Amino acid sequence: LRALKSDMSVYQAANPGSTLHDFVRWYSPRDWQPGGEGSSLGVLSDRFSHPNNVWLACWRGVKPVPAHKQKKLFDYENEAERTLHDLETMAPGDVCRQVLHCGFVAAAHSLSANVCASQVDSVASHLARARHLLWSADDTYQGDAPLGGAHLRDREVEAEHLDEVCTAF
Repeated sequence: LRALKSDMSVYQAANPGSTLHDFVRWYSPRDWQPGGEGSSLGVLSDRFSHPNNVWLACWRGVKPVPAHKQKKLFDYENEAERTLHDLETMAPGDVCRQVLHCGFVAAAHSLSANVCASQVDSVASHLARARHLLWSADDTYQGDAPLGGAHLRDREVEAEHLDEVCTAF
């Protein structure tokens, strides 16, 4: 809700006298249903018709504040510290898998950007296979870490998958 409140606050500052209807029409067009022909009025979708609507409560609770005067929503220092901590506590094998995945993705991008390579059928088919294997890593592993990360279901599956990617390249 913090991001929504921030957006509402900025919208109110930029559009004095605006209403929740105006904000929803701009922010979430699918939740705005225009009135009949010739009418400039419209109605909010059903999810906004409840008396205890969260958006209405937020709209009434925020004050108009320009974006440059608001507290930043993303804390760069905190996220950098968290990332460094994650890297420091990762197992070496997991770091290697992450770096290897990045290398394969960069290689696939470089090859696909090369006009000559993309015109050679065998290179193009191997590249397509490699791309498919790299992008389907989430189907093979649990979690969101590329090529398994720290959440491998089965180390043998990882080895087979990596062999397939290497063969494709």
